[in-house]
Amino acid sequence: REGDVRESCSVHFQTVDGTARAGRHYTHAAGKLTFAQNQTRTEIKVRVQDPHGDCVRQERTFFIVLSGTQPDGTQLGRKQQCAVSIFNDEEGLPDKLRAEWSRLRFPE
Repeated sequence: REGDVRESCSVHFQTVDGTARAGRHYTHAAGKLTFAQNQTRTEIKVRVQDPHGDCVRQERTFFIVLSGTQPDGTQLGRKQQCAVSIFNDEEGLPDKLRAEWSRLRFPE
């Protein structure tokens, strides 16, 4: 997050299918991220799974969507979703992720 980080805040998130499918390529995740005072980063853990080897043959993508900030003065940044790509550049199970994160903006 960026801007005035003196207060705690939270934002809801959920995963959304793209070419990667929940239950087949990754495990669906949803919840609320809470930032403590002066905390600027946090993480979301999403379990990658690929028992059929789809991600070895072709890169797959899912999204993490942000919504519903608290307190009310907190604003989401321009980008309110993150594209996450599951890929493997070698034989075997997918072991690499690439993600472009959105930013949360907080009033100064």
